[in-house]
Amino acid sequence: MIWGIDFDTHQITISVFENVENPGPNDYVISHQVVAKGKTWKDRSHILGKDFRDVVDMYQKAGVDHVLVEESLYHYNPNTTIAMSFILGIICFLCADVGWNVTLVKNNSWKKYAIGSGKATKDEIREKISTFLNIPNDLHQDLYDSCGVALYYWKIREEATR
Repeated sequence: MIWGIDFDTHQITISVFENVENPGPNDYVISHQVVAKGKTWKDRSHILGKDFRDVVDMYQKAGVDHVLVEESLYHYNPNTTIAMSFILGIICFLCADVGWNVTLVKNNSWKKYAIGSGKATKDEIREKISTFLNIPNDLHQDLYDSCGVALYYWKIREEATR
C-alpha cells in the first residue's frame, strides 16, 4: 500500500493506493482528509496531529509500504515556513513511529513525473489525475495533489531497478 500526502497548516490529505506494482485507473482506493479549524497554526497542529494519528492507527495493522509527502516548506513568510515544518514533522514522526518508510518529494518533481510538467497548473493537475485514475474532476484540489505525490513512488521504483 502506498500513501501520497499533501498538507498545509489547515489540512492533511492522504491518498491511498493498494497496488504497489503498477498504478492504474483501478488502483486508487480512498482518500482521507484531516481538517483542523483554529485561530493559529499551533492550535490547528494539535488537532491535525491527533486526527492524523487516528488515520495511521486505522492502517497500522494492514501496513503501508511507503509514504510520500509533498515537501513544500519554503514560503515567503517565515512563520508559514515554521508552521509547515512543524506539520511535516508530525506527519514524518507518526509514520516513522509505526515503521513506515517516508520520502519527501519536491513539488516540481512529482508534477514533472505525474503530469509531464514541473510547473503544472492546478487545472492541469486536476485534469491529468482525474483522467488517469478515472475519478471525478470536481473534487478538492488537495486530493489530486496527494494522488500525484503518490504516483511519484513508481518513479522511485524505476530508478531503484536501473
